[in-house]
Amino acid sequence: MTESGGIQQVIARDPGDQEQIALIQQHLRHEAMQFSKGDFSDPASLHGADMPGIKALATGAALIKIEYTPLTNGAQITFTTRDLPLITAIHR
Repeated sequence: MTESGGIQQVIARDPGDQEQIALIQQHLRHEAMQFSKGDFSDPASLHGADMPGIKALATGAALIKIEYTPLTNGAQITFTTRDLPLITAIHR
């Protein structure tokens, strides 16, 4: 959680496993692209359509800056917004 949203990081257990790191990066790059379009169907399929905050995120996606960043041992997505209800949804 951050004051303006949140950061989702996925890190490989083995920092030398370049294949796993590449898969993590590919997956999070795709997720960030989908999230930017308001498509949160992947997390909904894992956690259920009633996952806390997911409907607000999908509806308010245009108000959220979503940035993908590759890391040497994985990747991260940063969610930033000034909209307080969306910050709460990200935190949930």
